Amino acid sequence: METKKCLKCGIEKEVTDFLKRETGVLRNECKECHNQYQRTRYLERLGKFKRTVRAEKREADPKKCIRCNEVKPLSEFTIHDQNKGQHRNFCHECELIWSRKYHKSPQGKEKRKEWVDQNKEKIEEYKEVYRNDPERTAKAKVYSRQWRLMKDFGLTVDDYDRMLKDQNGGCAICGADDSGNKRDHFAVDHDHKSGKVRGLLCYQCNVGLGHFKEDPDLLRKAANYLLTF
Repeated sequence: METKKCLKCGIEKEVTDFLKRETGVLRNECKECHNQYQRTRYLERLGKFKRTVRAEKREADPKKCIRCNEVKPLSEFTIHDQNKGQHRNFCHECELIWSRKYHKSPQGKEKRKEWVDQNKEKIEEYKEVYRNDPERTAKAKVYSRQWRLMKDFGLTVDDYDRMLKDQNGGCAICGADDSGNKRDHFAVDHDHKSGKVRGLLCYQCNVGLGHFKEDPDLLRKAANYLLTF
């Protein structure tokens, strides 16, 4: 039975206890909490009720996250309104989880495409400023390398440097101390089926293995072929 946690009351309930938005996505609050909110809004319009939000509770330090229900320091919450100094009701960690999930959703991808289409000039201006800032460009290259090594191979820069040192600072096959590519970094050779990292190779050796389909038998045949001449 599929369930969902209400962000208002914090109770895990069946999905049938949640209303759907126009997009077909379930609301984050259950029917009971949603109805209570609507009743409050109705009484407000009639002038029979006035909500009072205590700032000291809203900005309490420490503060309780409405998503994970953990009590954390106020510094763990992003500022929602800079002018009023109000913080969000969910912590950095929960915000990151939600953000990643949203950006991978069809709605998030559509919103991003729409924003890019509407801000092409702004993006180009930012890129131009970025290109003319050597310090930022250098930092971005360092970060990009760290992120790519971890994402593709599960390696840190220290792991990479350790492997290169074990290979005497050169390619694991030919021993060349020149990577042979523009990035000046040796390629991380790995098994494409298991994902296991085998070593660091120069550009030529890495491409050569790829052309021979990483097949040892095919490589032996190529070696025997060369020996016949």
